[in-house]
Amino acid sequence: MKNGNLLGVLLITLSTTALANPDVIAGFKGFRAMYQEDHGGSNAQTGITEFTLGQSGEAAMLPVFTPEMTPGVVQTRQLDLKGFGTMFMIGEDEFSREWLSQNSVELASLHAIGLVVNVTHLPSLQALRELAPDIQLVPVAASELSQRLQIRHYPVLISDRVMTQKVDELKTGESE
Repeated sequence: MKNGNLLGVLLITLSTTALANPDVIAGFKGFRAMYQEDHGGSNAQTGITEFTLGQSGEAAMLPVFTPEMTPGVVQTRQLDLKGFGTMFMIGEDEFSREWLSQNSVELASLHAIGLVVNVTHLPSLQALRELAPDIQLVPVAASELSQRLQIRHYPVLISDRVMTQKVDELKTGESE
């Protein structure tokens, strides 16, 4: 019984000590959450939480950059990604806008989701959406995905079977 009480007191002591010393400061594009323990002194802050967003909604997520990816030619290659949905990656550049405009009907019929991997401002994102109103376009930094799939350029269409710039190849799954 004594060991049980000692263990309980020890756990309570350790957990309150751990909770009493959080020094966490985090920031993200105008969003700041801060909690600092009161260490004494005139400048000490206790339990301060500040949430300020300069912009709201999607605008707060911008700009989005994927430095590993640039506009360019993508060589078609076969993939084996069972269960992977159909998606494509574009940027706000002229090459991406032209590709999206030319392929928007077929992309919509494929129910492809568009990842806008390089976009600076909300008006640029909205301009892309106007080119393809029936397609969901979301701003996303895709560094990890580009590394895992070894993608260096966009625009690119990706399915469970093929990665290509030529949308009609998705239906056949054939490379050049």
